Amino acid sequence: IWMNPIHPSPAYHGYQHGRGDQLNVWFGPEADFITFVQAAHARGIKVYLDFVAYGISQNSLWFNDAYANPASPYDDWLAFENGANTDYLGSYYSTWNGDGVGFIHWDLRDSNPVQLVTQWAQKWLDPNDDGQFDDGIDGYRLDHVWETYPNGPDGYGYHIDTFWAPWREALRSVNPDVLVFAEQANWGSHGAELLVGMDAAFTKPFEFAARDALRDETSGPLR
Repeated sequence: IWMNPIHPSPAYHGYQHGRGDQLNVWFGPEADFITFVQAAHARGIKVYLDFVAYGISQNSLWFNDAYANPASPYDDWLAFENGANTDYLGSYYSTWNGDGVGFIHWDLRDSNPVQLVTQWAQKWLDPNDDGQFDDGIDGYRLDHVWETYPNGPDGYGYHIDTFWAPWREALRSVNPDVLVFAEQANWGSHGAELLVGMDAAFTKPFEFAARDALRDETSGPLR
Protein backbone atom coordinates (compact mmCIF):
# COMPACT_ATOMS: atom_id res chain seq x y z
CA ILE A 1 0.00 0.00 0.00
CA TRP A 2 1.44 3.32 -1.09
CA MET A 3 -0.27 6.34 0.46
CA ASN A 4 -0.26 10.06 -0.17
CA PRO A 5 1.25 12.09 2.71
CA ILE A 6 -0.64 11.46 5.93
CA HIS A 7 0.59 14.56 7.76
CA PRO A 8 -1.34 17.79 8.47
CA SER A 9 -1.83 19.77 5.28
CA PRO A 10 -4.22 22.38 3.91
CA ALA A 11 -4.13 20.54 0.56
CA TYR A 12 -6.69 17.81 -0.15
CA HIS A 13 -3.89 15.59 -1.53
CA GLY A 14 -1.63 16.02 1.52
CA TYR A 15 1.42 17.45 -0.23
CA GLN A 16 2.99 20.68 1.04
CA HIS A 17 2.37 19.19 4.45
CA GLY A 18 3.30 20.41 7.90
CA ARG A 19 4.89 18.49 10.76
CA GLY A 20 5.96 15.06 9.58
CA ASP A 21 5.65 13.51 13.03
CA GLN A 22 1.92 14.14 13.24
CA LEU A 23 -1.08 12.53 11.60
CA ASN A 24 -3.68 14.55 9.72
CA VAL A 25 -6.91 14.55 11.75
CA TRP A 26 -8.70 13.36 8.59
CA PHE A 27 -7.22 9.92 9.29
CA GLY A 28 -8.26 9.74 12.92
CA PRO A 29 -5.97 9.10 15.90
CA GLU A 30 -2.42 7.84 15.52
CA ALA A 31 -3.36 4.57 17.26
CA ASP A 32 -5.74 3.78 14.40
CA PHE A 33 -3.03 4.29 11.82
CA ILE A 34 -0.66 2.00 13.71
CA THR A 35 -3.41 -0.64 13.97
CA PHE A 36 -3.86 -0.38 10.21
CA VAL A 37 -0.10 -0.90 9.61
CA GLN A 38 -0.07 -3.92 11.92
CA ALA A 39 -3.08 -5.40 10.14
CA ALA A 40 -1.40 -4.92 6.76
CA HIS A 41 1.81 -6.58 7.98
CA ALA A 42 -0.18 -9.48 9.40
CA ARG A 43 -1.39 -10.10 5.84
CA GLY A 44 2.05 -9.82 4.27
CA ILE A 45 1.34 -6.31 2.92
CA LYS A 46 3.95 -3.55 3.16
CA VAL A 47 3.05 0.10 3.69
CA TYR A 48 4.84 3.06 2.10
CA LEU A 49 4.22 6.75 2.61
CA ASP A 50 4.84 9.78 0.45
CA PHE A 51 7.04 12.25 2.28
CA VAL A 52 8.00 15.81 1.33
CA ALA A 53 11.37 16.42 2.99
CA TYR A 54 12.55 19.57 1.25
CA GLY A 55 10.04 22.06 2.61
CA ILE A 56 7.24 22.83 5.01
CA SER A 57 3.72 24.25 4.89
CA GLN A 58 3.43 27.99 5.40
CA ASN A 59 0.79 27.08 7.96
CA SER A 60 3.55 26.15 10.41
CA LEU A 61 5.48 27.52 13.36
CA TRP A 62 8.68 27.93 11.38
CA PHE A 63 7.28 30.03 8.55
CA ASN A 64 4.96 32.09 10.73
CA ASP A 65 7.76 32.97 13.13
CA ALA A 66 10.41 33.76 10.51
CA TYR A 67 8.41 35.43 7.74
CA ALA A 68 9.25 39.16 7.71
CA ASN A 69 11.26 38.58 10.88
CA PRO A 70 15.01 38.17 10.28
CA ALA A 71 15.52 38.04 14.07
CA SER A 72 13.61 34.75 14.25
CA PRO A 73 15.55 31.73 15.55
CA TYR A 74 14.32 29.96 12.41
CA ASP A 75 15.79 32.52 10.02
CA ASP A 76 18.55 30.16 8.86
CA TRP A 77 16.23 27.17 8.68
CA LEU A 78 14.27 28.43 5.69
CA ALA A 79 15.04 29.43 2.11
CA PHE A 80 14.50 33.18 2.38
CA GLU A 81 15.95 35.10 -0.53
CA ASN A 82 16.12 38.64 0.83
CA GLY A 83 17.24 40.19 4.09
CA ALA A 84 13.71 41.11 5.11
CA ASN A 85 12.52 37.49 4.93
CA THR A 86 9.67 38.39 2.63
CA ASP A 87 10.96 36.70 -0.55
CA TYR A 88 11.51 32.97 -0.44
CA LEU A 89 11.83 29.81 -2.48
CA GLY A 90 8.36 28.34 -2.39
CA SER A 91 4.86 28.76 -3.73
CA TYR A 92 1.31 29.69 -2.95
CA TYR A 93 -1.66 28.46 -4.95
CA SER A 94 -5.30 27.45 -4.77
CA THR A 95 -6.33 23.81 -5.20
CA TRP A 96 -9.28 22.72 -7.35
CA ASN A 97 -11.61 23.04 -4.36
CA GLY A 98 -10.42 26.56 -3.56
CA ASP A 99 -8.20 25.79 -0.56
CA GLY A 100 -5.15 28.03 -0.27
CA VAL A 101 -1.86 26.16 -0.01
CA GLY A 102 1.44 27.82 0.85
CA PHE A 103 4.84 26.12 0.91
CA ILE A 104 8.42 27.18 1.65
CA HIS A 105 11.65 25.24 1.15
CA TRP A 106 13.98 24.44 4.01
CA ASP A 107 17.58 25.58 3.81
CA LEU A 108 19.08 22.12 4.15
CA ARG A 109 22.57 23.53 4.54
CA ASP A 110 21.49 24.14 8.13
CA SER A 111 21.64 21.07 10.36
CA ASN A 112 18.47 21.98 12.28
CA PRO A 113 15.88 21.31 9.56
CA VAL A 114 17.89 18.30 8.40
CA GLN A 115 17.70 16.81 11.88
CA LEU A 116 14.02 17.67 12.13
CA VAL A 117 12.88 16.01 8.89
CA THR A 118 15.13 13.03 9.63
CA GLN A 119 13.55 12.49 13.05
CA TRP A 120 10.08 12.84 11.56
CA ALA A 121 10.76 10.13 9.01
CA GLN A 122 12.43 7.86 11.56
CA LYS A 123 9.39 7.98 13.83
CA TRP A 124 7.06 6.10 11.48
CA LEU A 125 9.54 3.25 11.04
CA ASP A 126 9.23 2.30 14.72
CA PRO A 127 6.51 4.42 16.36
CA ASN A 128 6.96 3.02 19.87
CA ASP A 129 10.77 2.82 19.60
CA ASP A 130 10.95 -0.80 20.73
CA GLY A 131 13.14 -2.15 17.91
CA GLN A 132 10.23 -4.12 16.45
CA PHE A 133 8.83 -3.07 13.09
CA ASP A 134 5.43 -4.73 12.97
CA ASP A 135 3.86 -1.36 13.79
CA GLY A 136 6.11 0.74 11.53
CA ILE A 137 5.91 1.56 7.85
CA ASP A 138 8.31 -0.08 5.42
CA GLY A 139 9.62 2.97 3.62
CA TYR A 140 9.01 6.17 1.71
CA ARG A 141 8.41 7.49 -1.74
CA LEU A 142 10.24 10.84 -1.90
CA ASP A 143 8.84 13.78 -3.77
CA HIS A 144 10.81 15.74 -6.37
CA VAL A 145 14.32 14.31 -5.91
CA TRP A 146 17.24 16.04 -7.63
CA GLU A 147 20.77 14.80 -8.15
CA THR A 148 21.94 18.42 -7.90
CA TYR A 149 19.32 20.98 -7.00
CA PRO A 150 19.56 23.91 -9.44
CA ASN A 151 17.90 26.69 -7.41
CA GLY A 152 19.17 28.99 -4.69
CA PRO A 153 22.67 29.33 -3.23
CA ASP A 154 24.35 25.91 -3.29
CA GLY A 155 20.93 24.46 -4.05
CA TYR A 156 20.04 25.04 -0.40
CA GLY A 157 21.88 21.78 0.28
CA TYR A 158 19.18 19.72 -1.41
CA HIS A 159 21.44 17.29 -3.30
CA ILE A 160 21.53 13.52 -3.55
CA ASP A 161 24.97 13.20 -1.94
CA THR A 162 24.78 15.92 0.73
CA PHE A 163 21.20 15.39 1.88
CA TRP A 164 19.52 12.24 0.61
CA ALA A 165 22.34 9.74 1.06
CA PRO A 166 22.94 10.68 4.73
CA TRP A 167 19.16 10.86 5.27
CA ARG A 168 18.74 7.29 4.05
CA GLU A 169 21.58 6.07 6.26
CA ALA A 170 19.91 7.72 9.26
CA LEU A 171 16.72 5.81 8.48
CA ARG A 172 18.68 2.57 8.11
CA SER A 173 20.07 3.13 11.60
CA VAL A 174 16.49 2.57 12.80
CA ASN A 175 15.41 -0.15 10.37
CA PRO A 176 18.14 -1.59 8.13
CA ASP A 177 15.48 -2.92 5.73
CA VAL A 178 13.80 0.41 5.03
CA LEU A 179 13.18 1.08 1.32
CA VAL A 180 13.24 4.62 -0.06
CA PHE A 181 12.40 5.38 -3.67
CA ALA A 182 12.41 8.56 -5.69
CA GLU A 183 10.13 10.44 -7.96
CA GLN A 184 12.91 12.09 -9.90
CA ALA A 185 12.46 15.79 -10.55
CA ASN A 186 13.89 15.32 -14.05
CA TRP A 187 11.28 13.19 -15.80
CA GLY A 188 13.67 12.62 -18.70
CA SER A 189 15.94 10.60 -16.43
CA HIS A 190 15.71 6.88 -15.70
CA GLY A 191 16.90 7.68 -12.17
CA ALA A 192 20.19 5.76 -12.08
CA GLU A 193 22.09 8.83 -10.89
CA LEU A 194 19.84 8.95 -7.81
CA LEU A 195 20.80 5.51 -6.53
CA VAL A 196 23.61 7.08 -4.50
CA GLY A 197 20.93 8.06 -2.01
CA MET A 198 17.88 6.02 -3.06
CA ASP A 199 17.07 2.33 -3.28
CA ALA A 200 15.00 2.80 -6.42
CA ALA A 201 13.53 5.43 -8.72
CA PHE A 202 10.60 5.61 -11.06
CA THR A 203 11.32 4.88 -14.72
CA LYS A 204 9.56 7.95 -16.04
CA PRO A 205 10.76 7.61 -19.66
CA PHE A 206 9.36 4.06 -19.75
CA GLU A 207 6.10 5.25 -18.21
CA PHE A 208 5.67 7.87 -20.91
CA ALA A 209 6.68 5.43 -23.67
CA ALA A 210 4.15 2.88 -22.44
CA ARG A 211 1.44 5.53 -22.32
CA ASP A 212 2.23 6.70 -25.86
CA ALA A 213 2.37 3.12 -27.17
CA LEU A 214 -1.07 2.38 -25.75
CA ARG A 215 -2.50 5.65 -26.99
CA ASP A 216 -1.12 5.29 -30.53
CA GLU A 217 -1.46 1.48 -30.69
CA THR A 218 2.11 1.10 -31.88
CA SER A 219 5.22 -0.45 -30.32
CA GLY A 220 7.48 2.31 -31.63
CA PRO A 221 7.77 4.34 -28.39
CA LEU A 222 8.64 1.23 -26.38
CA ARG A 223 11.22 0.06 -28.90
